[in-house]
Amino acid sequence: MAWRLGRIIRVILATLAVVLAVCVAYGLGSMPKVVSATEEAVFSAENVAKDLAVIAKEPHSVEHPQARDRVRSYLVDRLAALGGNPRLYAYDSIAFRLGGYFDIANIYAEFKPESGPASSYVLFIAHLDSRYREQVLDSTVYSYGAADDGYGLGTTLELLRVALQYRQDWSQGVKVLFTDSEENGLNGMKEAVEHNPELLENVGFVINLEARGVKGPALLFETGMGDSKVVDLYAEAAKYPVTYSLTTVVYKMMPNFTDFTVVKDQLPGLNFSCLDNIRYYHTDWDCFENISLPTIQHYGAQLEPMLQRYLTDANYACVDALKSEDNSVYFTLPWVGLVKMTQTQNRWFAVVTALFCCLAFALHTKTRIIRPKQVLCKTLCLLGWGLGILLVGEGIAWLAATCVGTPFNVAATKFIPGDTWIGLVAVLAVVASVAGIFVRRATKRPFFANETLVAITVLMTVLGLLMTFTLGENFFFMFPALLSCIALILCLFILFNYLSIVAVILVLLMACSFCYNLFTALTIGALGVVLMLVFFYAVVVVGLLENFIRVKVVND
Repeated sequence: MAWRLGRIIRVILATLAVVLAVCVAYGLGSMPKVVSATEEAVFSAENVAKDLAVIAKEPHSVEHPQARDRVRSYLVDRLAALGGNPRLYAYDSIAFRLGGYFDIANIYAEFKPESGPASSYVLFIAHLDSRYREQVLDSTVYSYGAADDGYGLGTTLELLRVALQYRQDWSQGVKVLFTDSEENGLNGMKEAVEHNPELLENVGFVINLEARGVKGPALLFETGMGDSKVVDLYAEAAKYPVTYSLTTVVYKMMPNFTDFTVVKDQLPGLNFSCLDNIRYYHTDWDCFENISLPTIQHYGAQLEPMLQRYLTDANYACVDALKSEDNSVYFTLPWVGLVKMTQTQNRWFAVVTALFCCLAFALHTKTRIIRPKQVLCKTLCLLGWGLGILLVGEGIAWLAATCVGTPFNVAATKFIPGDTWIGLVAVLAVVASVAGIFVRRATKRPFFANETLVAITVLMTVLGLLMTFTLGENFFFMFPALLSCIALILCLFILFNYLSIVAVILVLLMACSFCYNLFTALTIGALGVVLMLVFFYAVVVVGLLENFIRVKVVND
């Protein structure tokens, strides 16, 4: 009777842990609340919205010179009101990729400390043009530029407003560059670097603000070369951080560019963007009515404390203070924070995980809880199932794109109605299938869960080692593998078996947030990749839960 009561309690605890972890991973307590415009001392998304109402009033692409002039004039007035003495830098005869030529003009403003010129500045970059004509299925549309790049423009203005309140404490200064014709090929940024390099003098830190969607978290998705010190600043100061070093690696492989691309190899910096929903990106849905105040507030929550640290800390007075020869490996755990390692530490992390995997395998083999041959077979089966799920997921994405009539692309399949629901249903189907198999098989074979859990741990460890020595990234395999290894070792002792539920929570925090950001970044075109990862994570989580609920494996 006591054993049954104990199992019921464990089922309840496991259910609560899973629900809590999923809720936190998707924003509960891990995203900032929107601050009212009446709170003048802090960053407010409501203030940014006031600017967006003007900026996104009409399309202002390079095909709309008069509308673009109105946006430029408004930005000049706003910067002047803040005391920045803005100047225009004009460049003519810019070739339009759709034919013809046009003129452009960047906006530059500088804010010095009250004590005078600074030896080091942070440079904010955002672009003032919206997207030119875009073909959406059978229609030609124009973006209003509310998110891309109204979020960047408005966020910069609001950050300045707050920072100027403690200007007397500044040791460093602020430069602002609102570029023109970013959408046409980074023209404004390229012209500035080529013809007016003085604008970048004494710049020790670059922050570029973009948007690839209209909602969701503001993701730090790219850093420059030698990012160790700048990531340290982000990790120490930013609130509600959301970032993965993997995105910097992946972004290098994609045919996408931002203004930051032009300077990222010369200056230390960070590149931010929201990613959800790409169907709105570069279309007439990128309008004021679709802006997300929580997303805008998230930009501010990360950037405001980081900006204050940089401006007021004398350690950054040297323009080279954030330069480094080393790159970092890092990922976010919602509610926990940023996990950061050097590349050397990351390799040791992989080696230690492999050693724990061997230990867990040896202990469970010695106690005859698992059979080595069965583990090997299941490892290969899990790999096969994962690859099969990948192909099925990509097939679903291709079929959806074909039915709608939009081009299929693994990294950018747009304009599919209900793509989020398709992805959600597919994910739930994979999770339900894994849970169903575990429940059915575990009732027939007492050690099924352990053999399968060891097998998936071995598989993820091997994949993680391969990723470590190819891309230098491995957290999405190695982190769950390490937690699973520790849980497998400790589950041999009844008092430590409760730690399996801690492992479940940490795996879910990482897995849910990572898969969400991966899906929104790469779109439904990468559905197969996401589903394969979901399958691997589901096997780990369900295996840990089964181990936890069964009380003590060796007594089953």
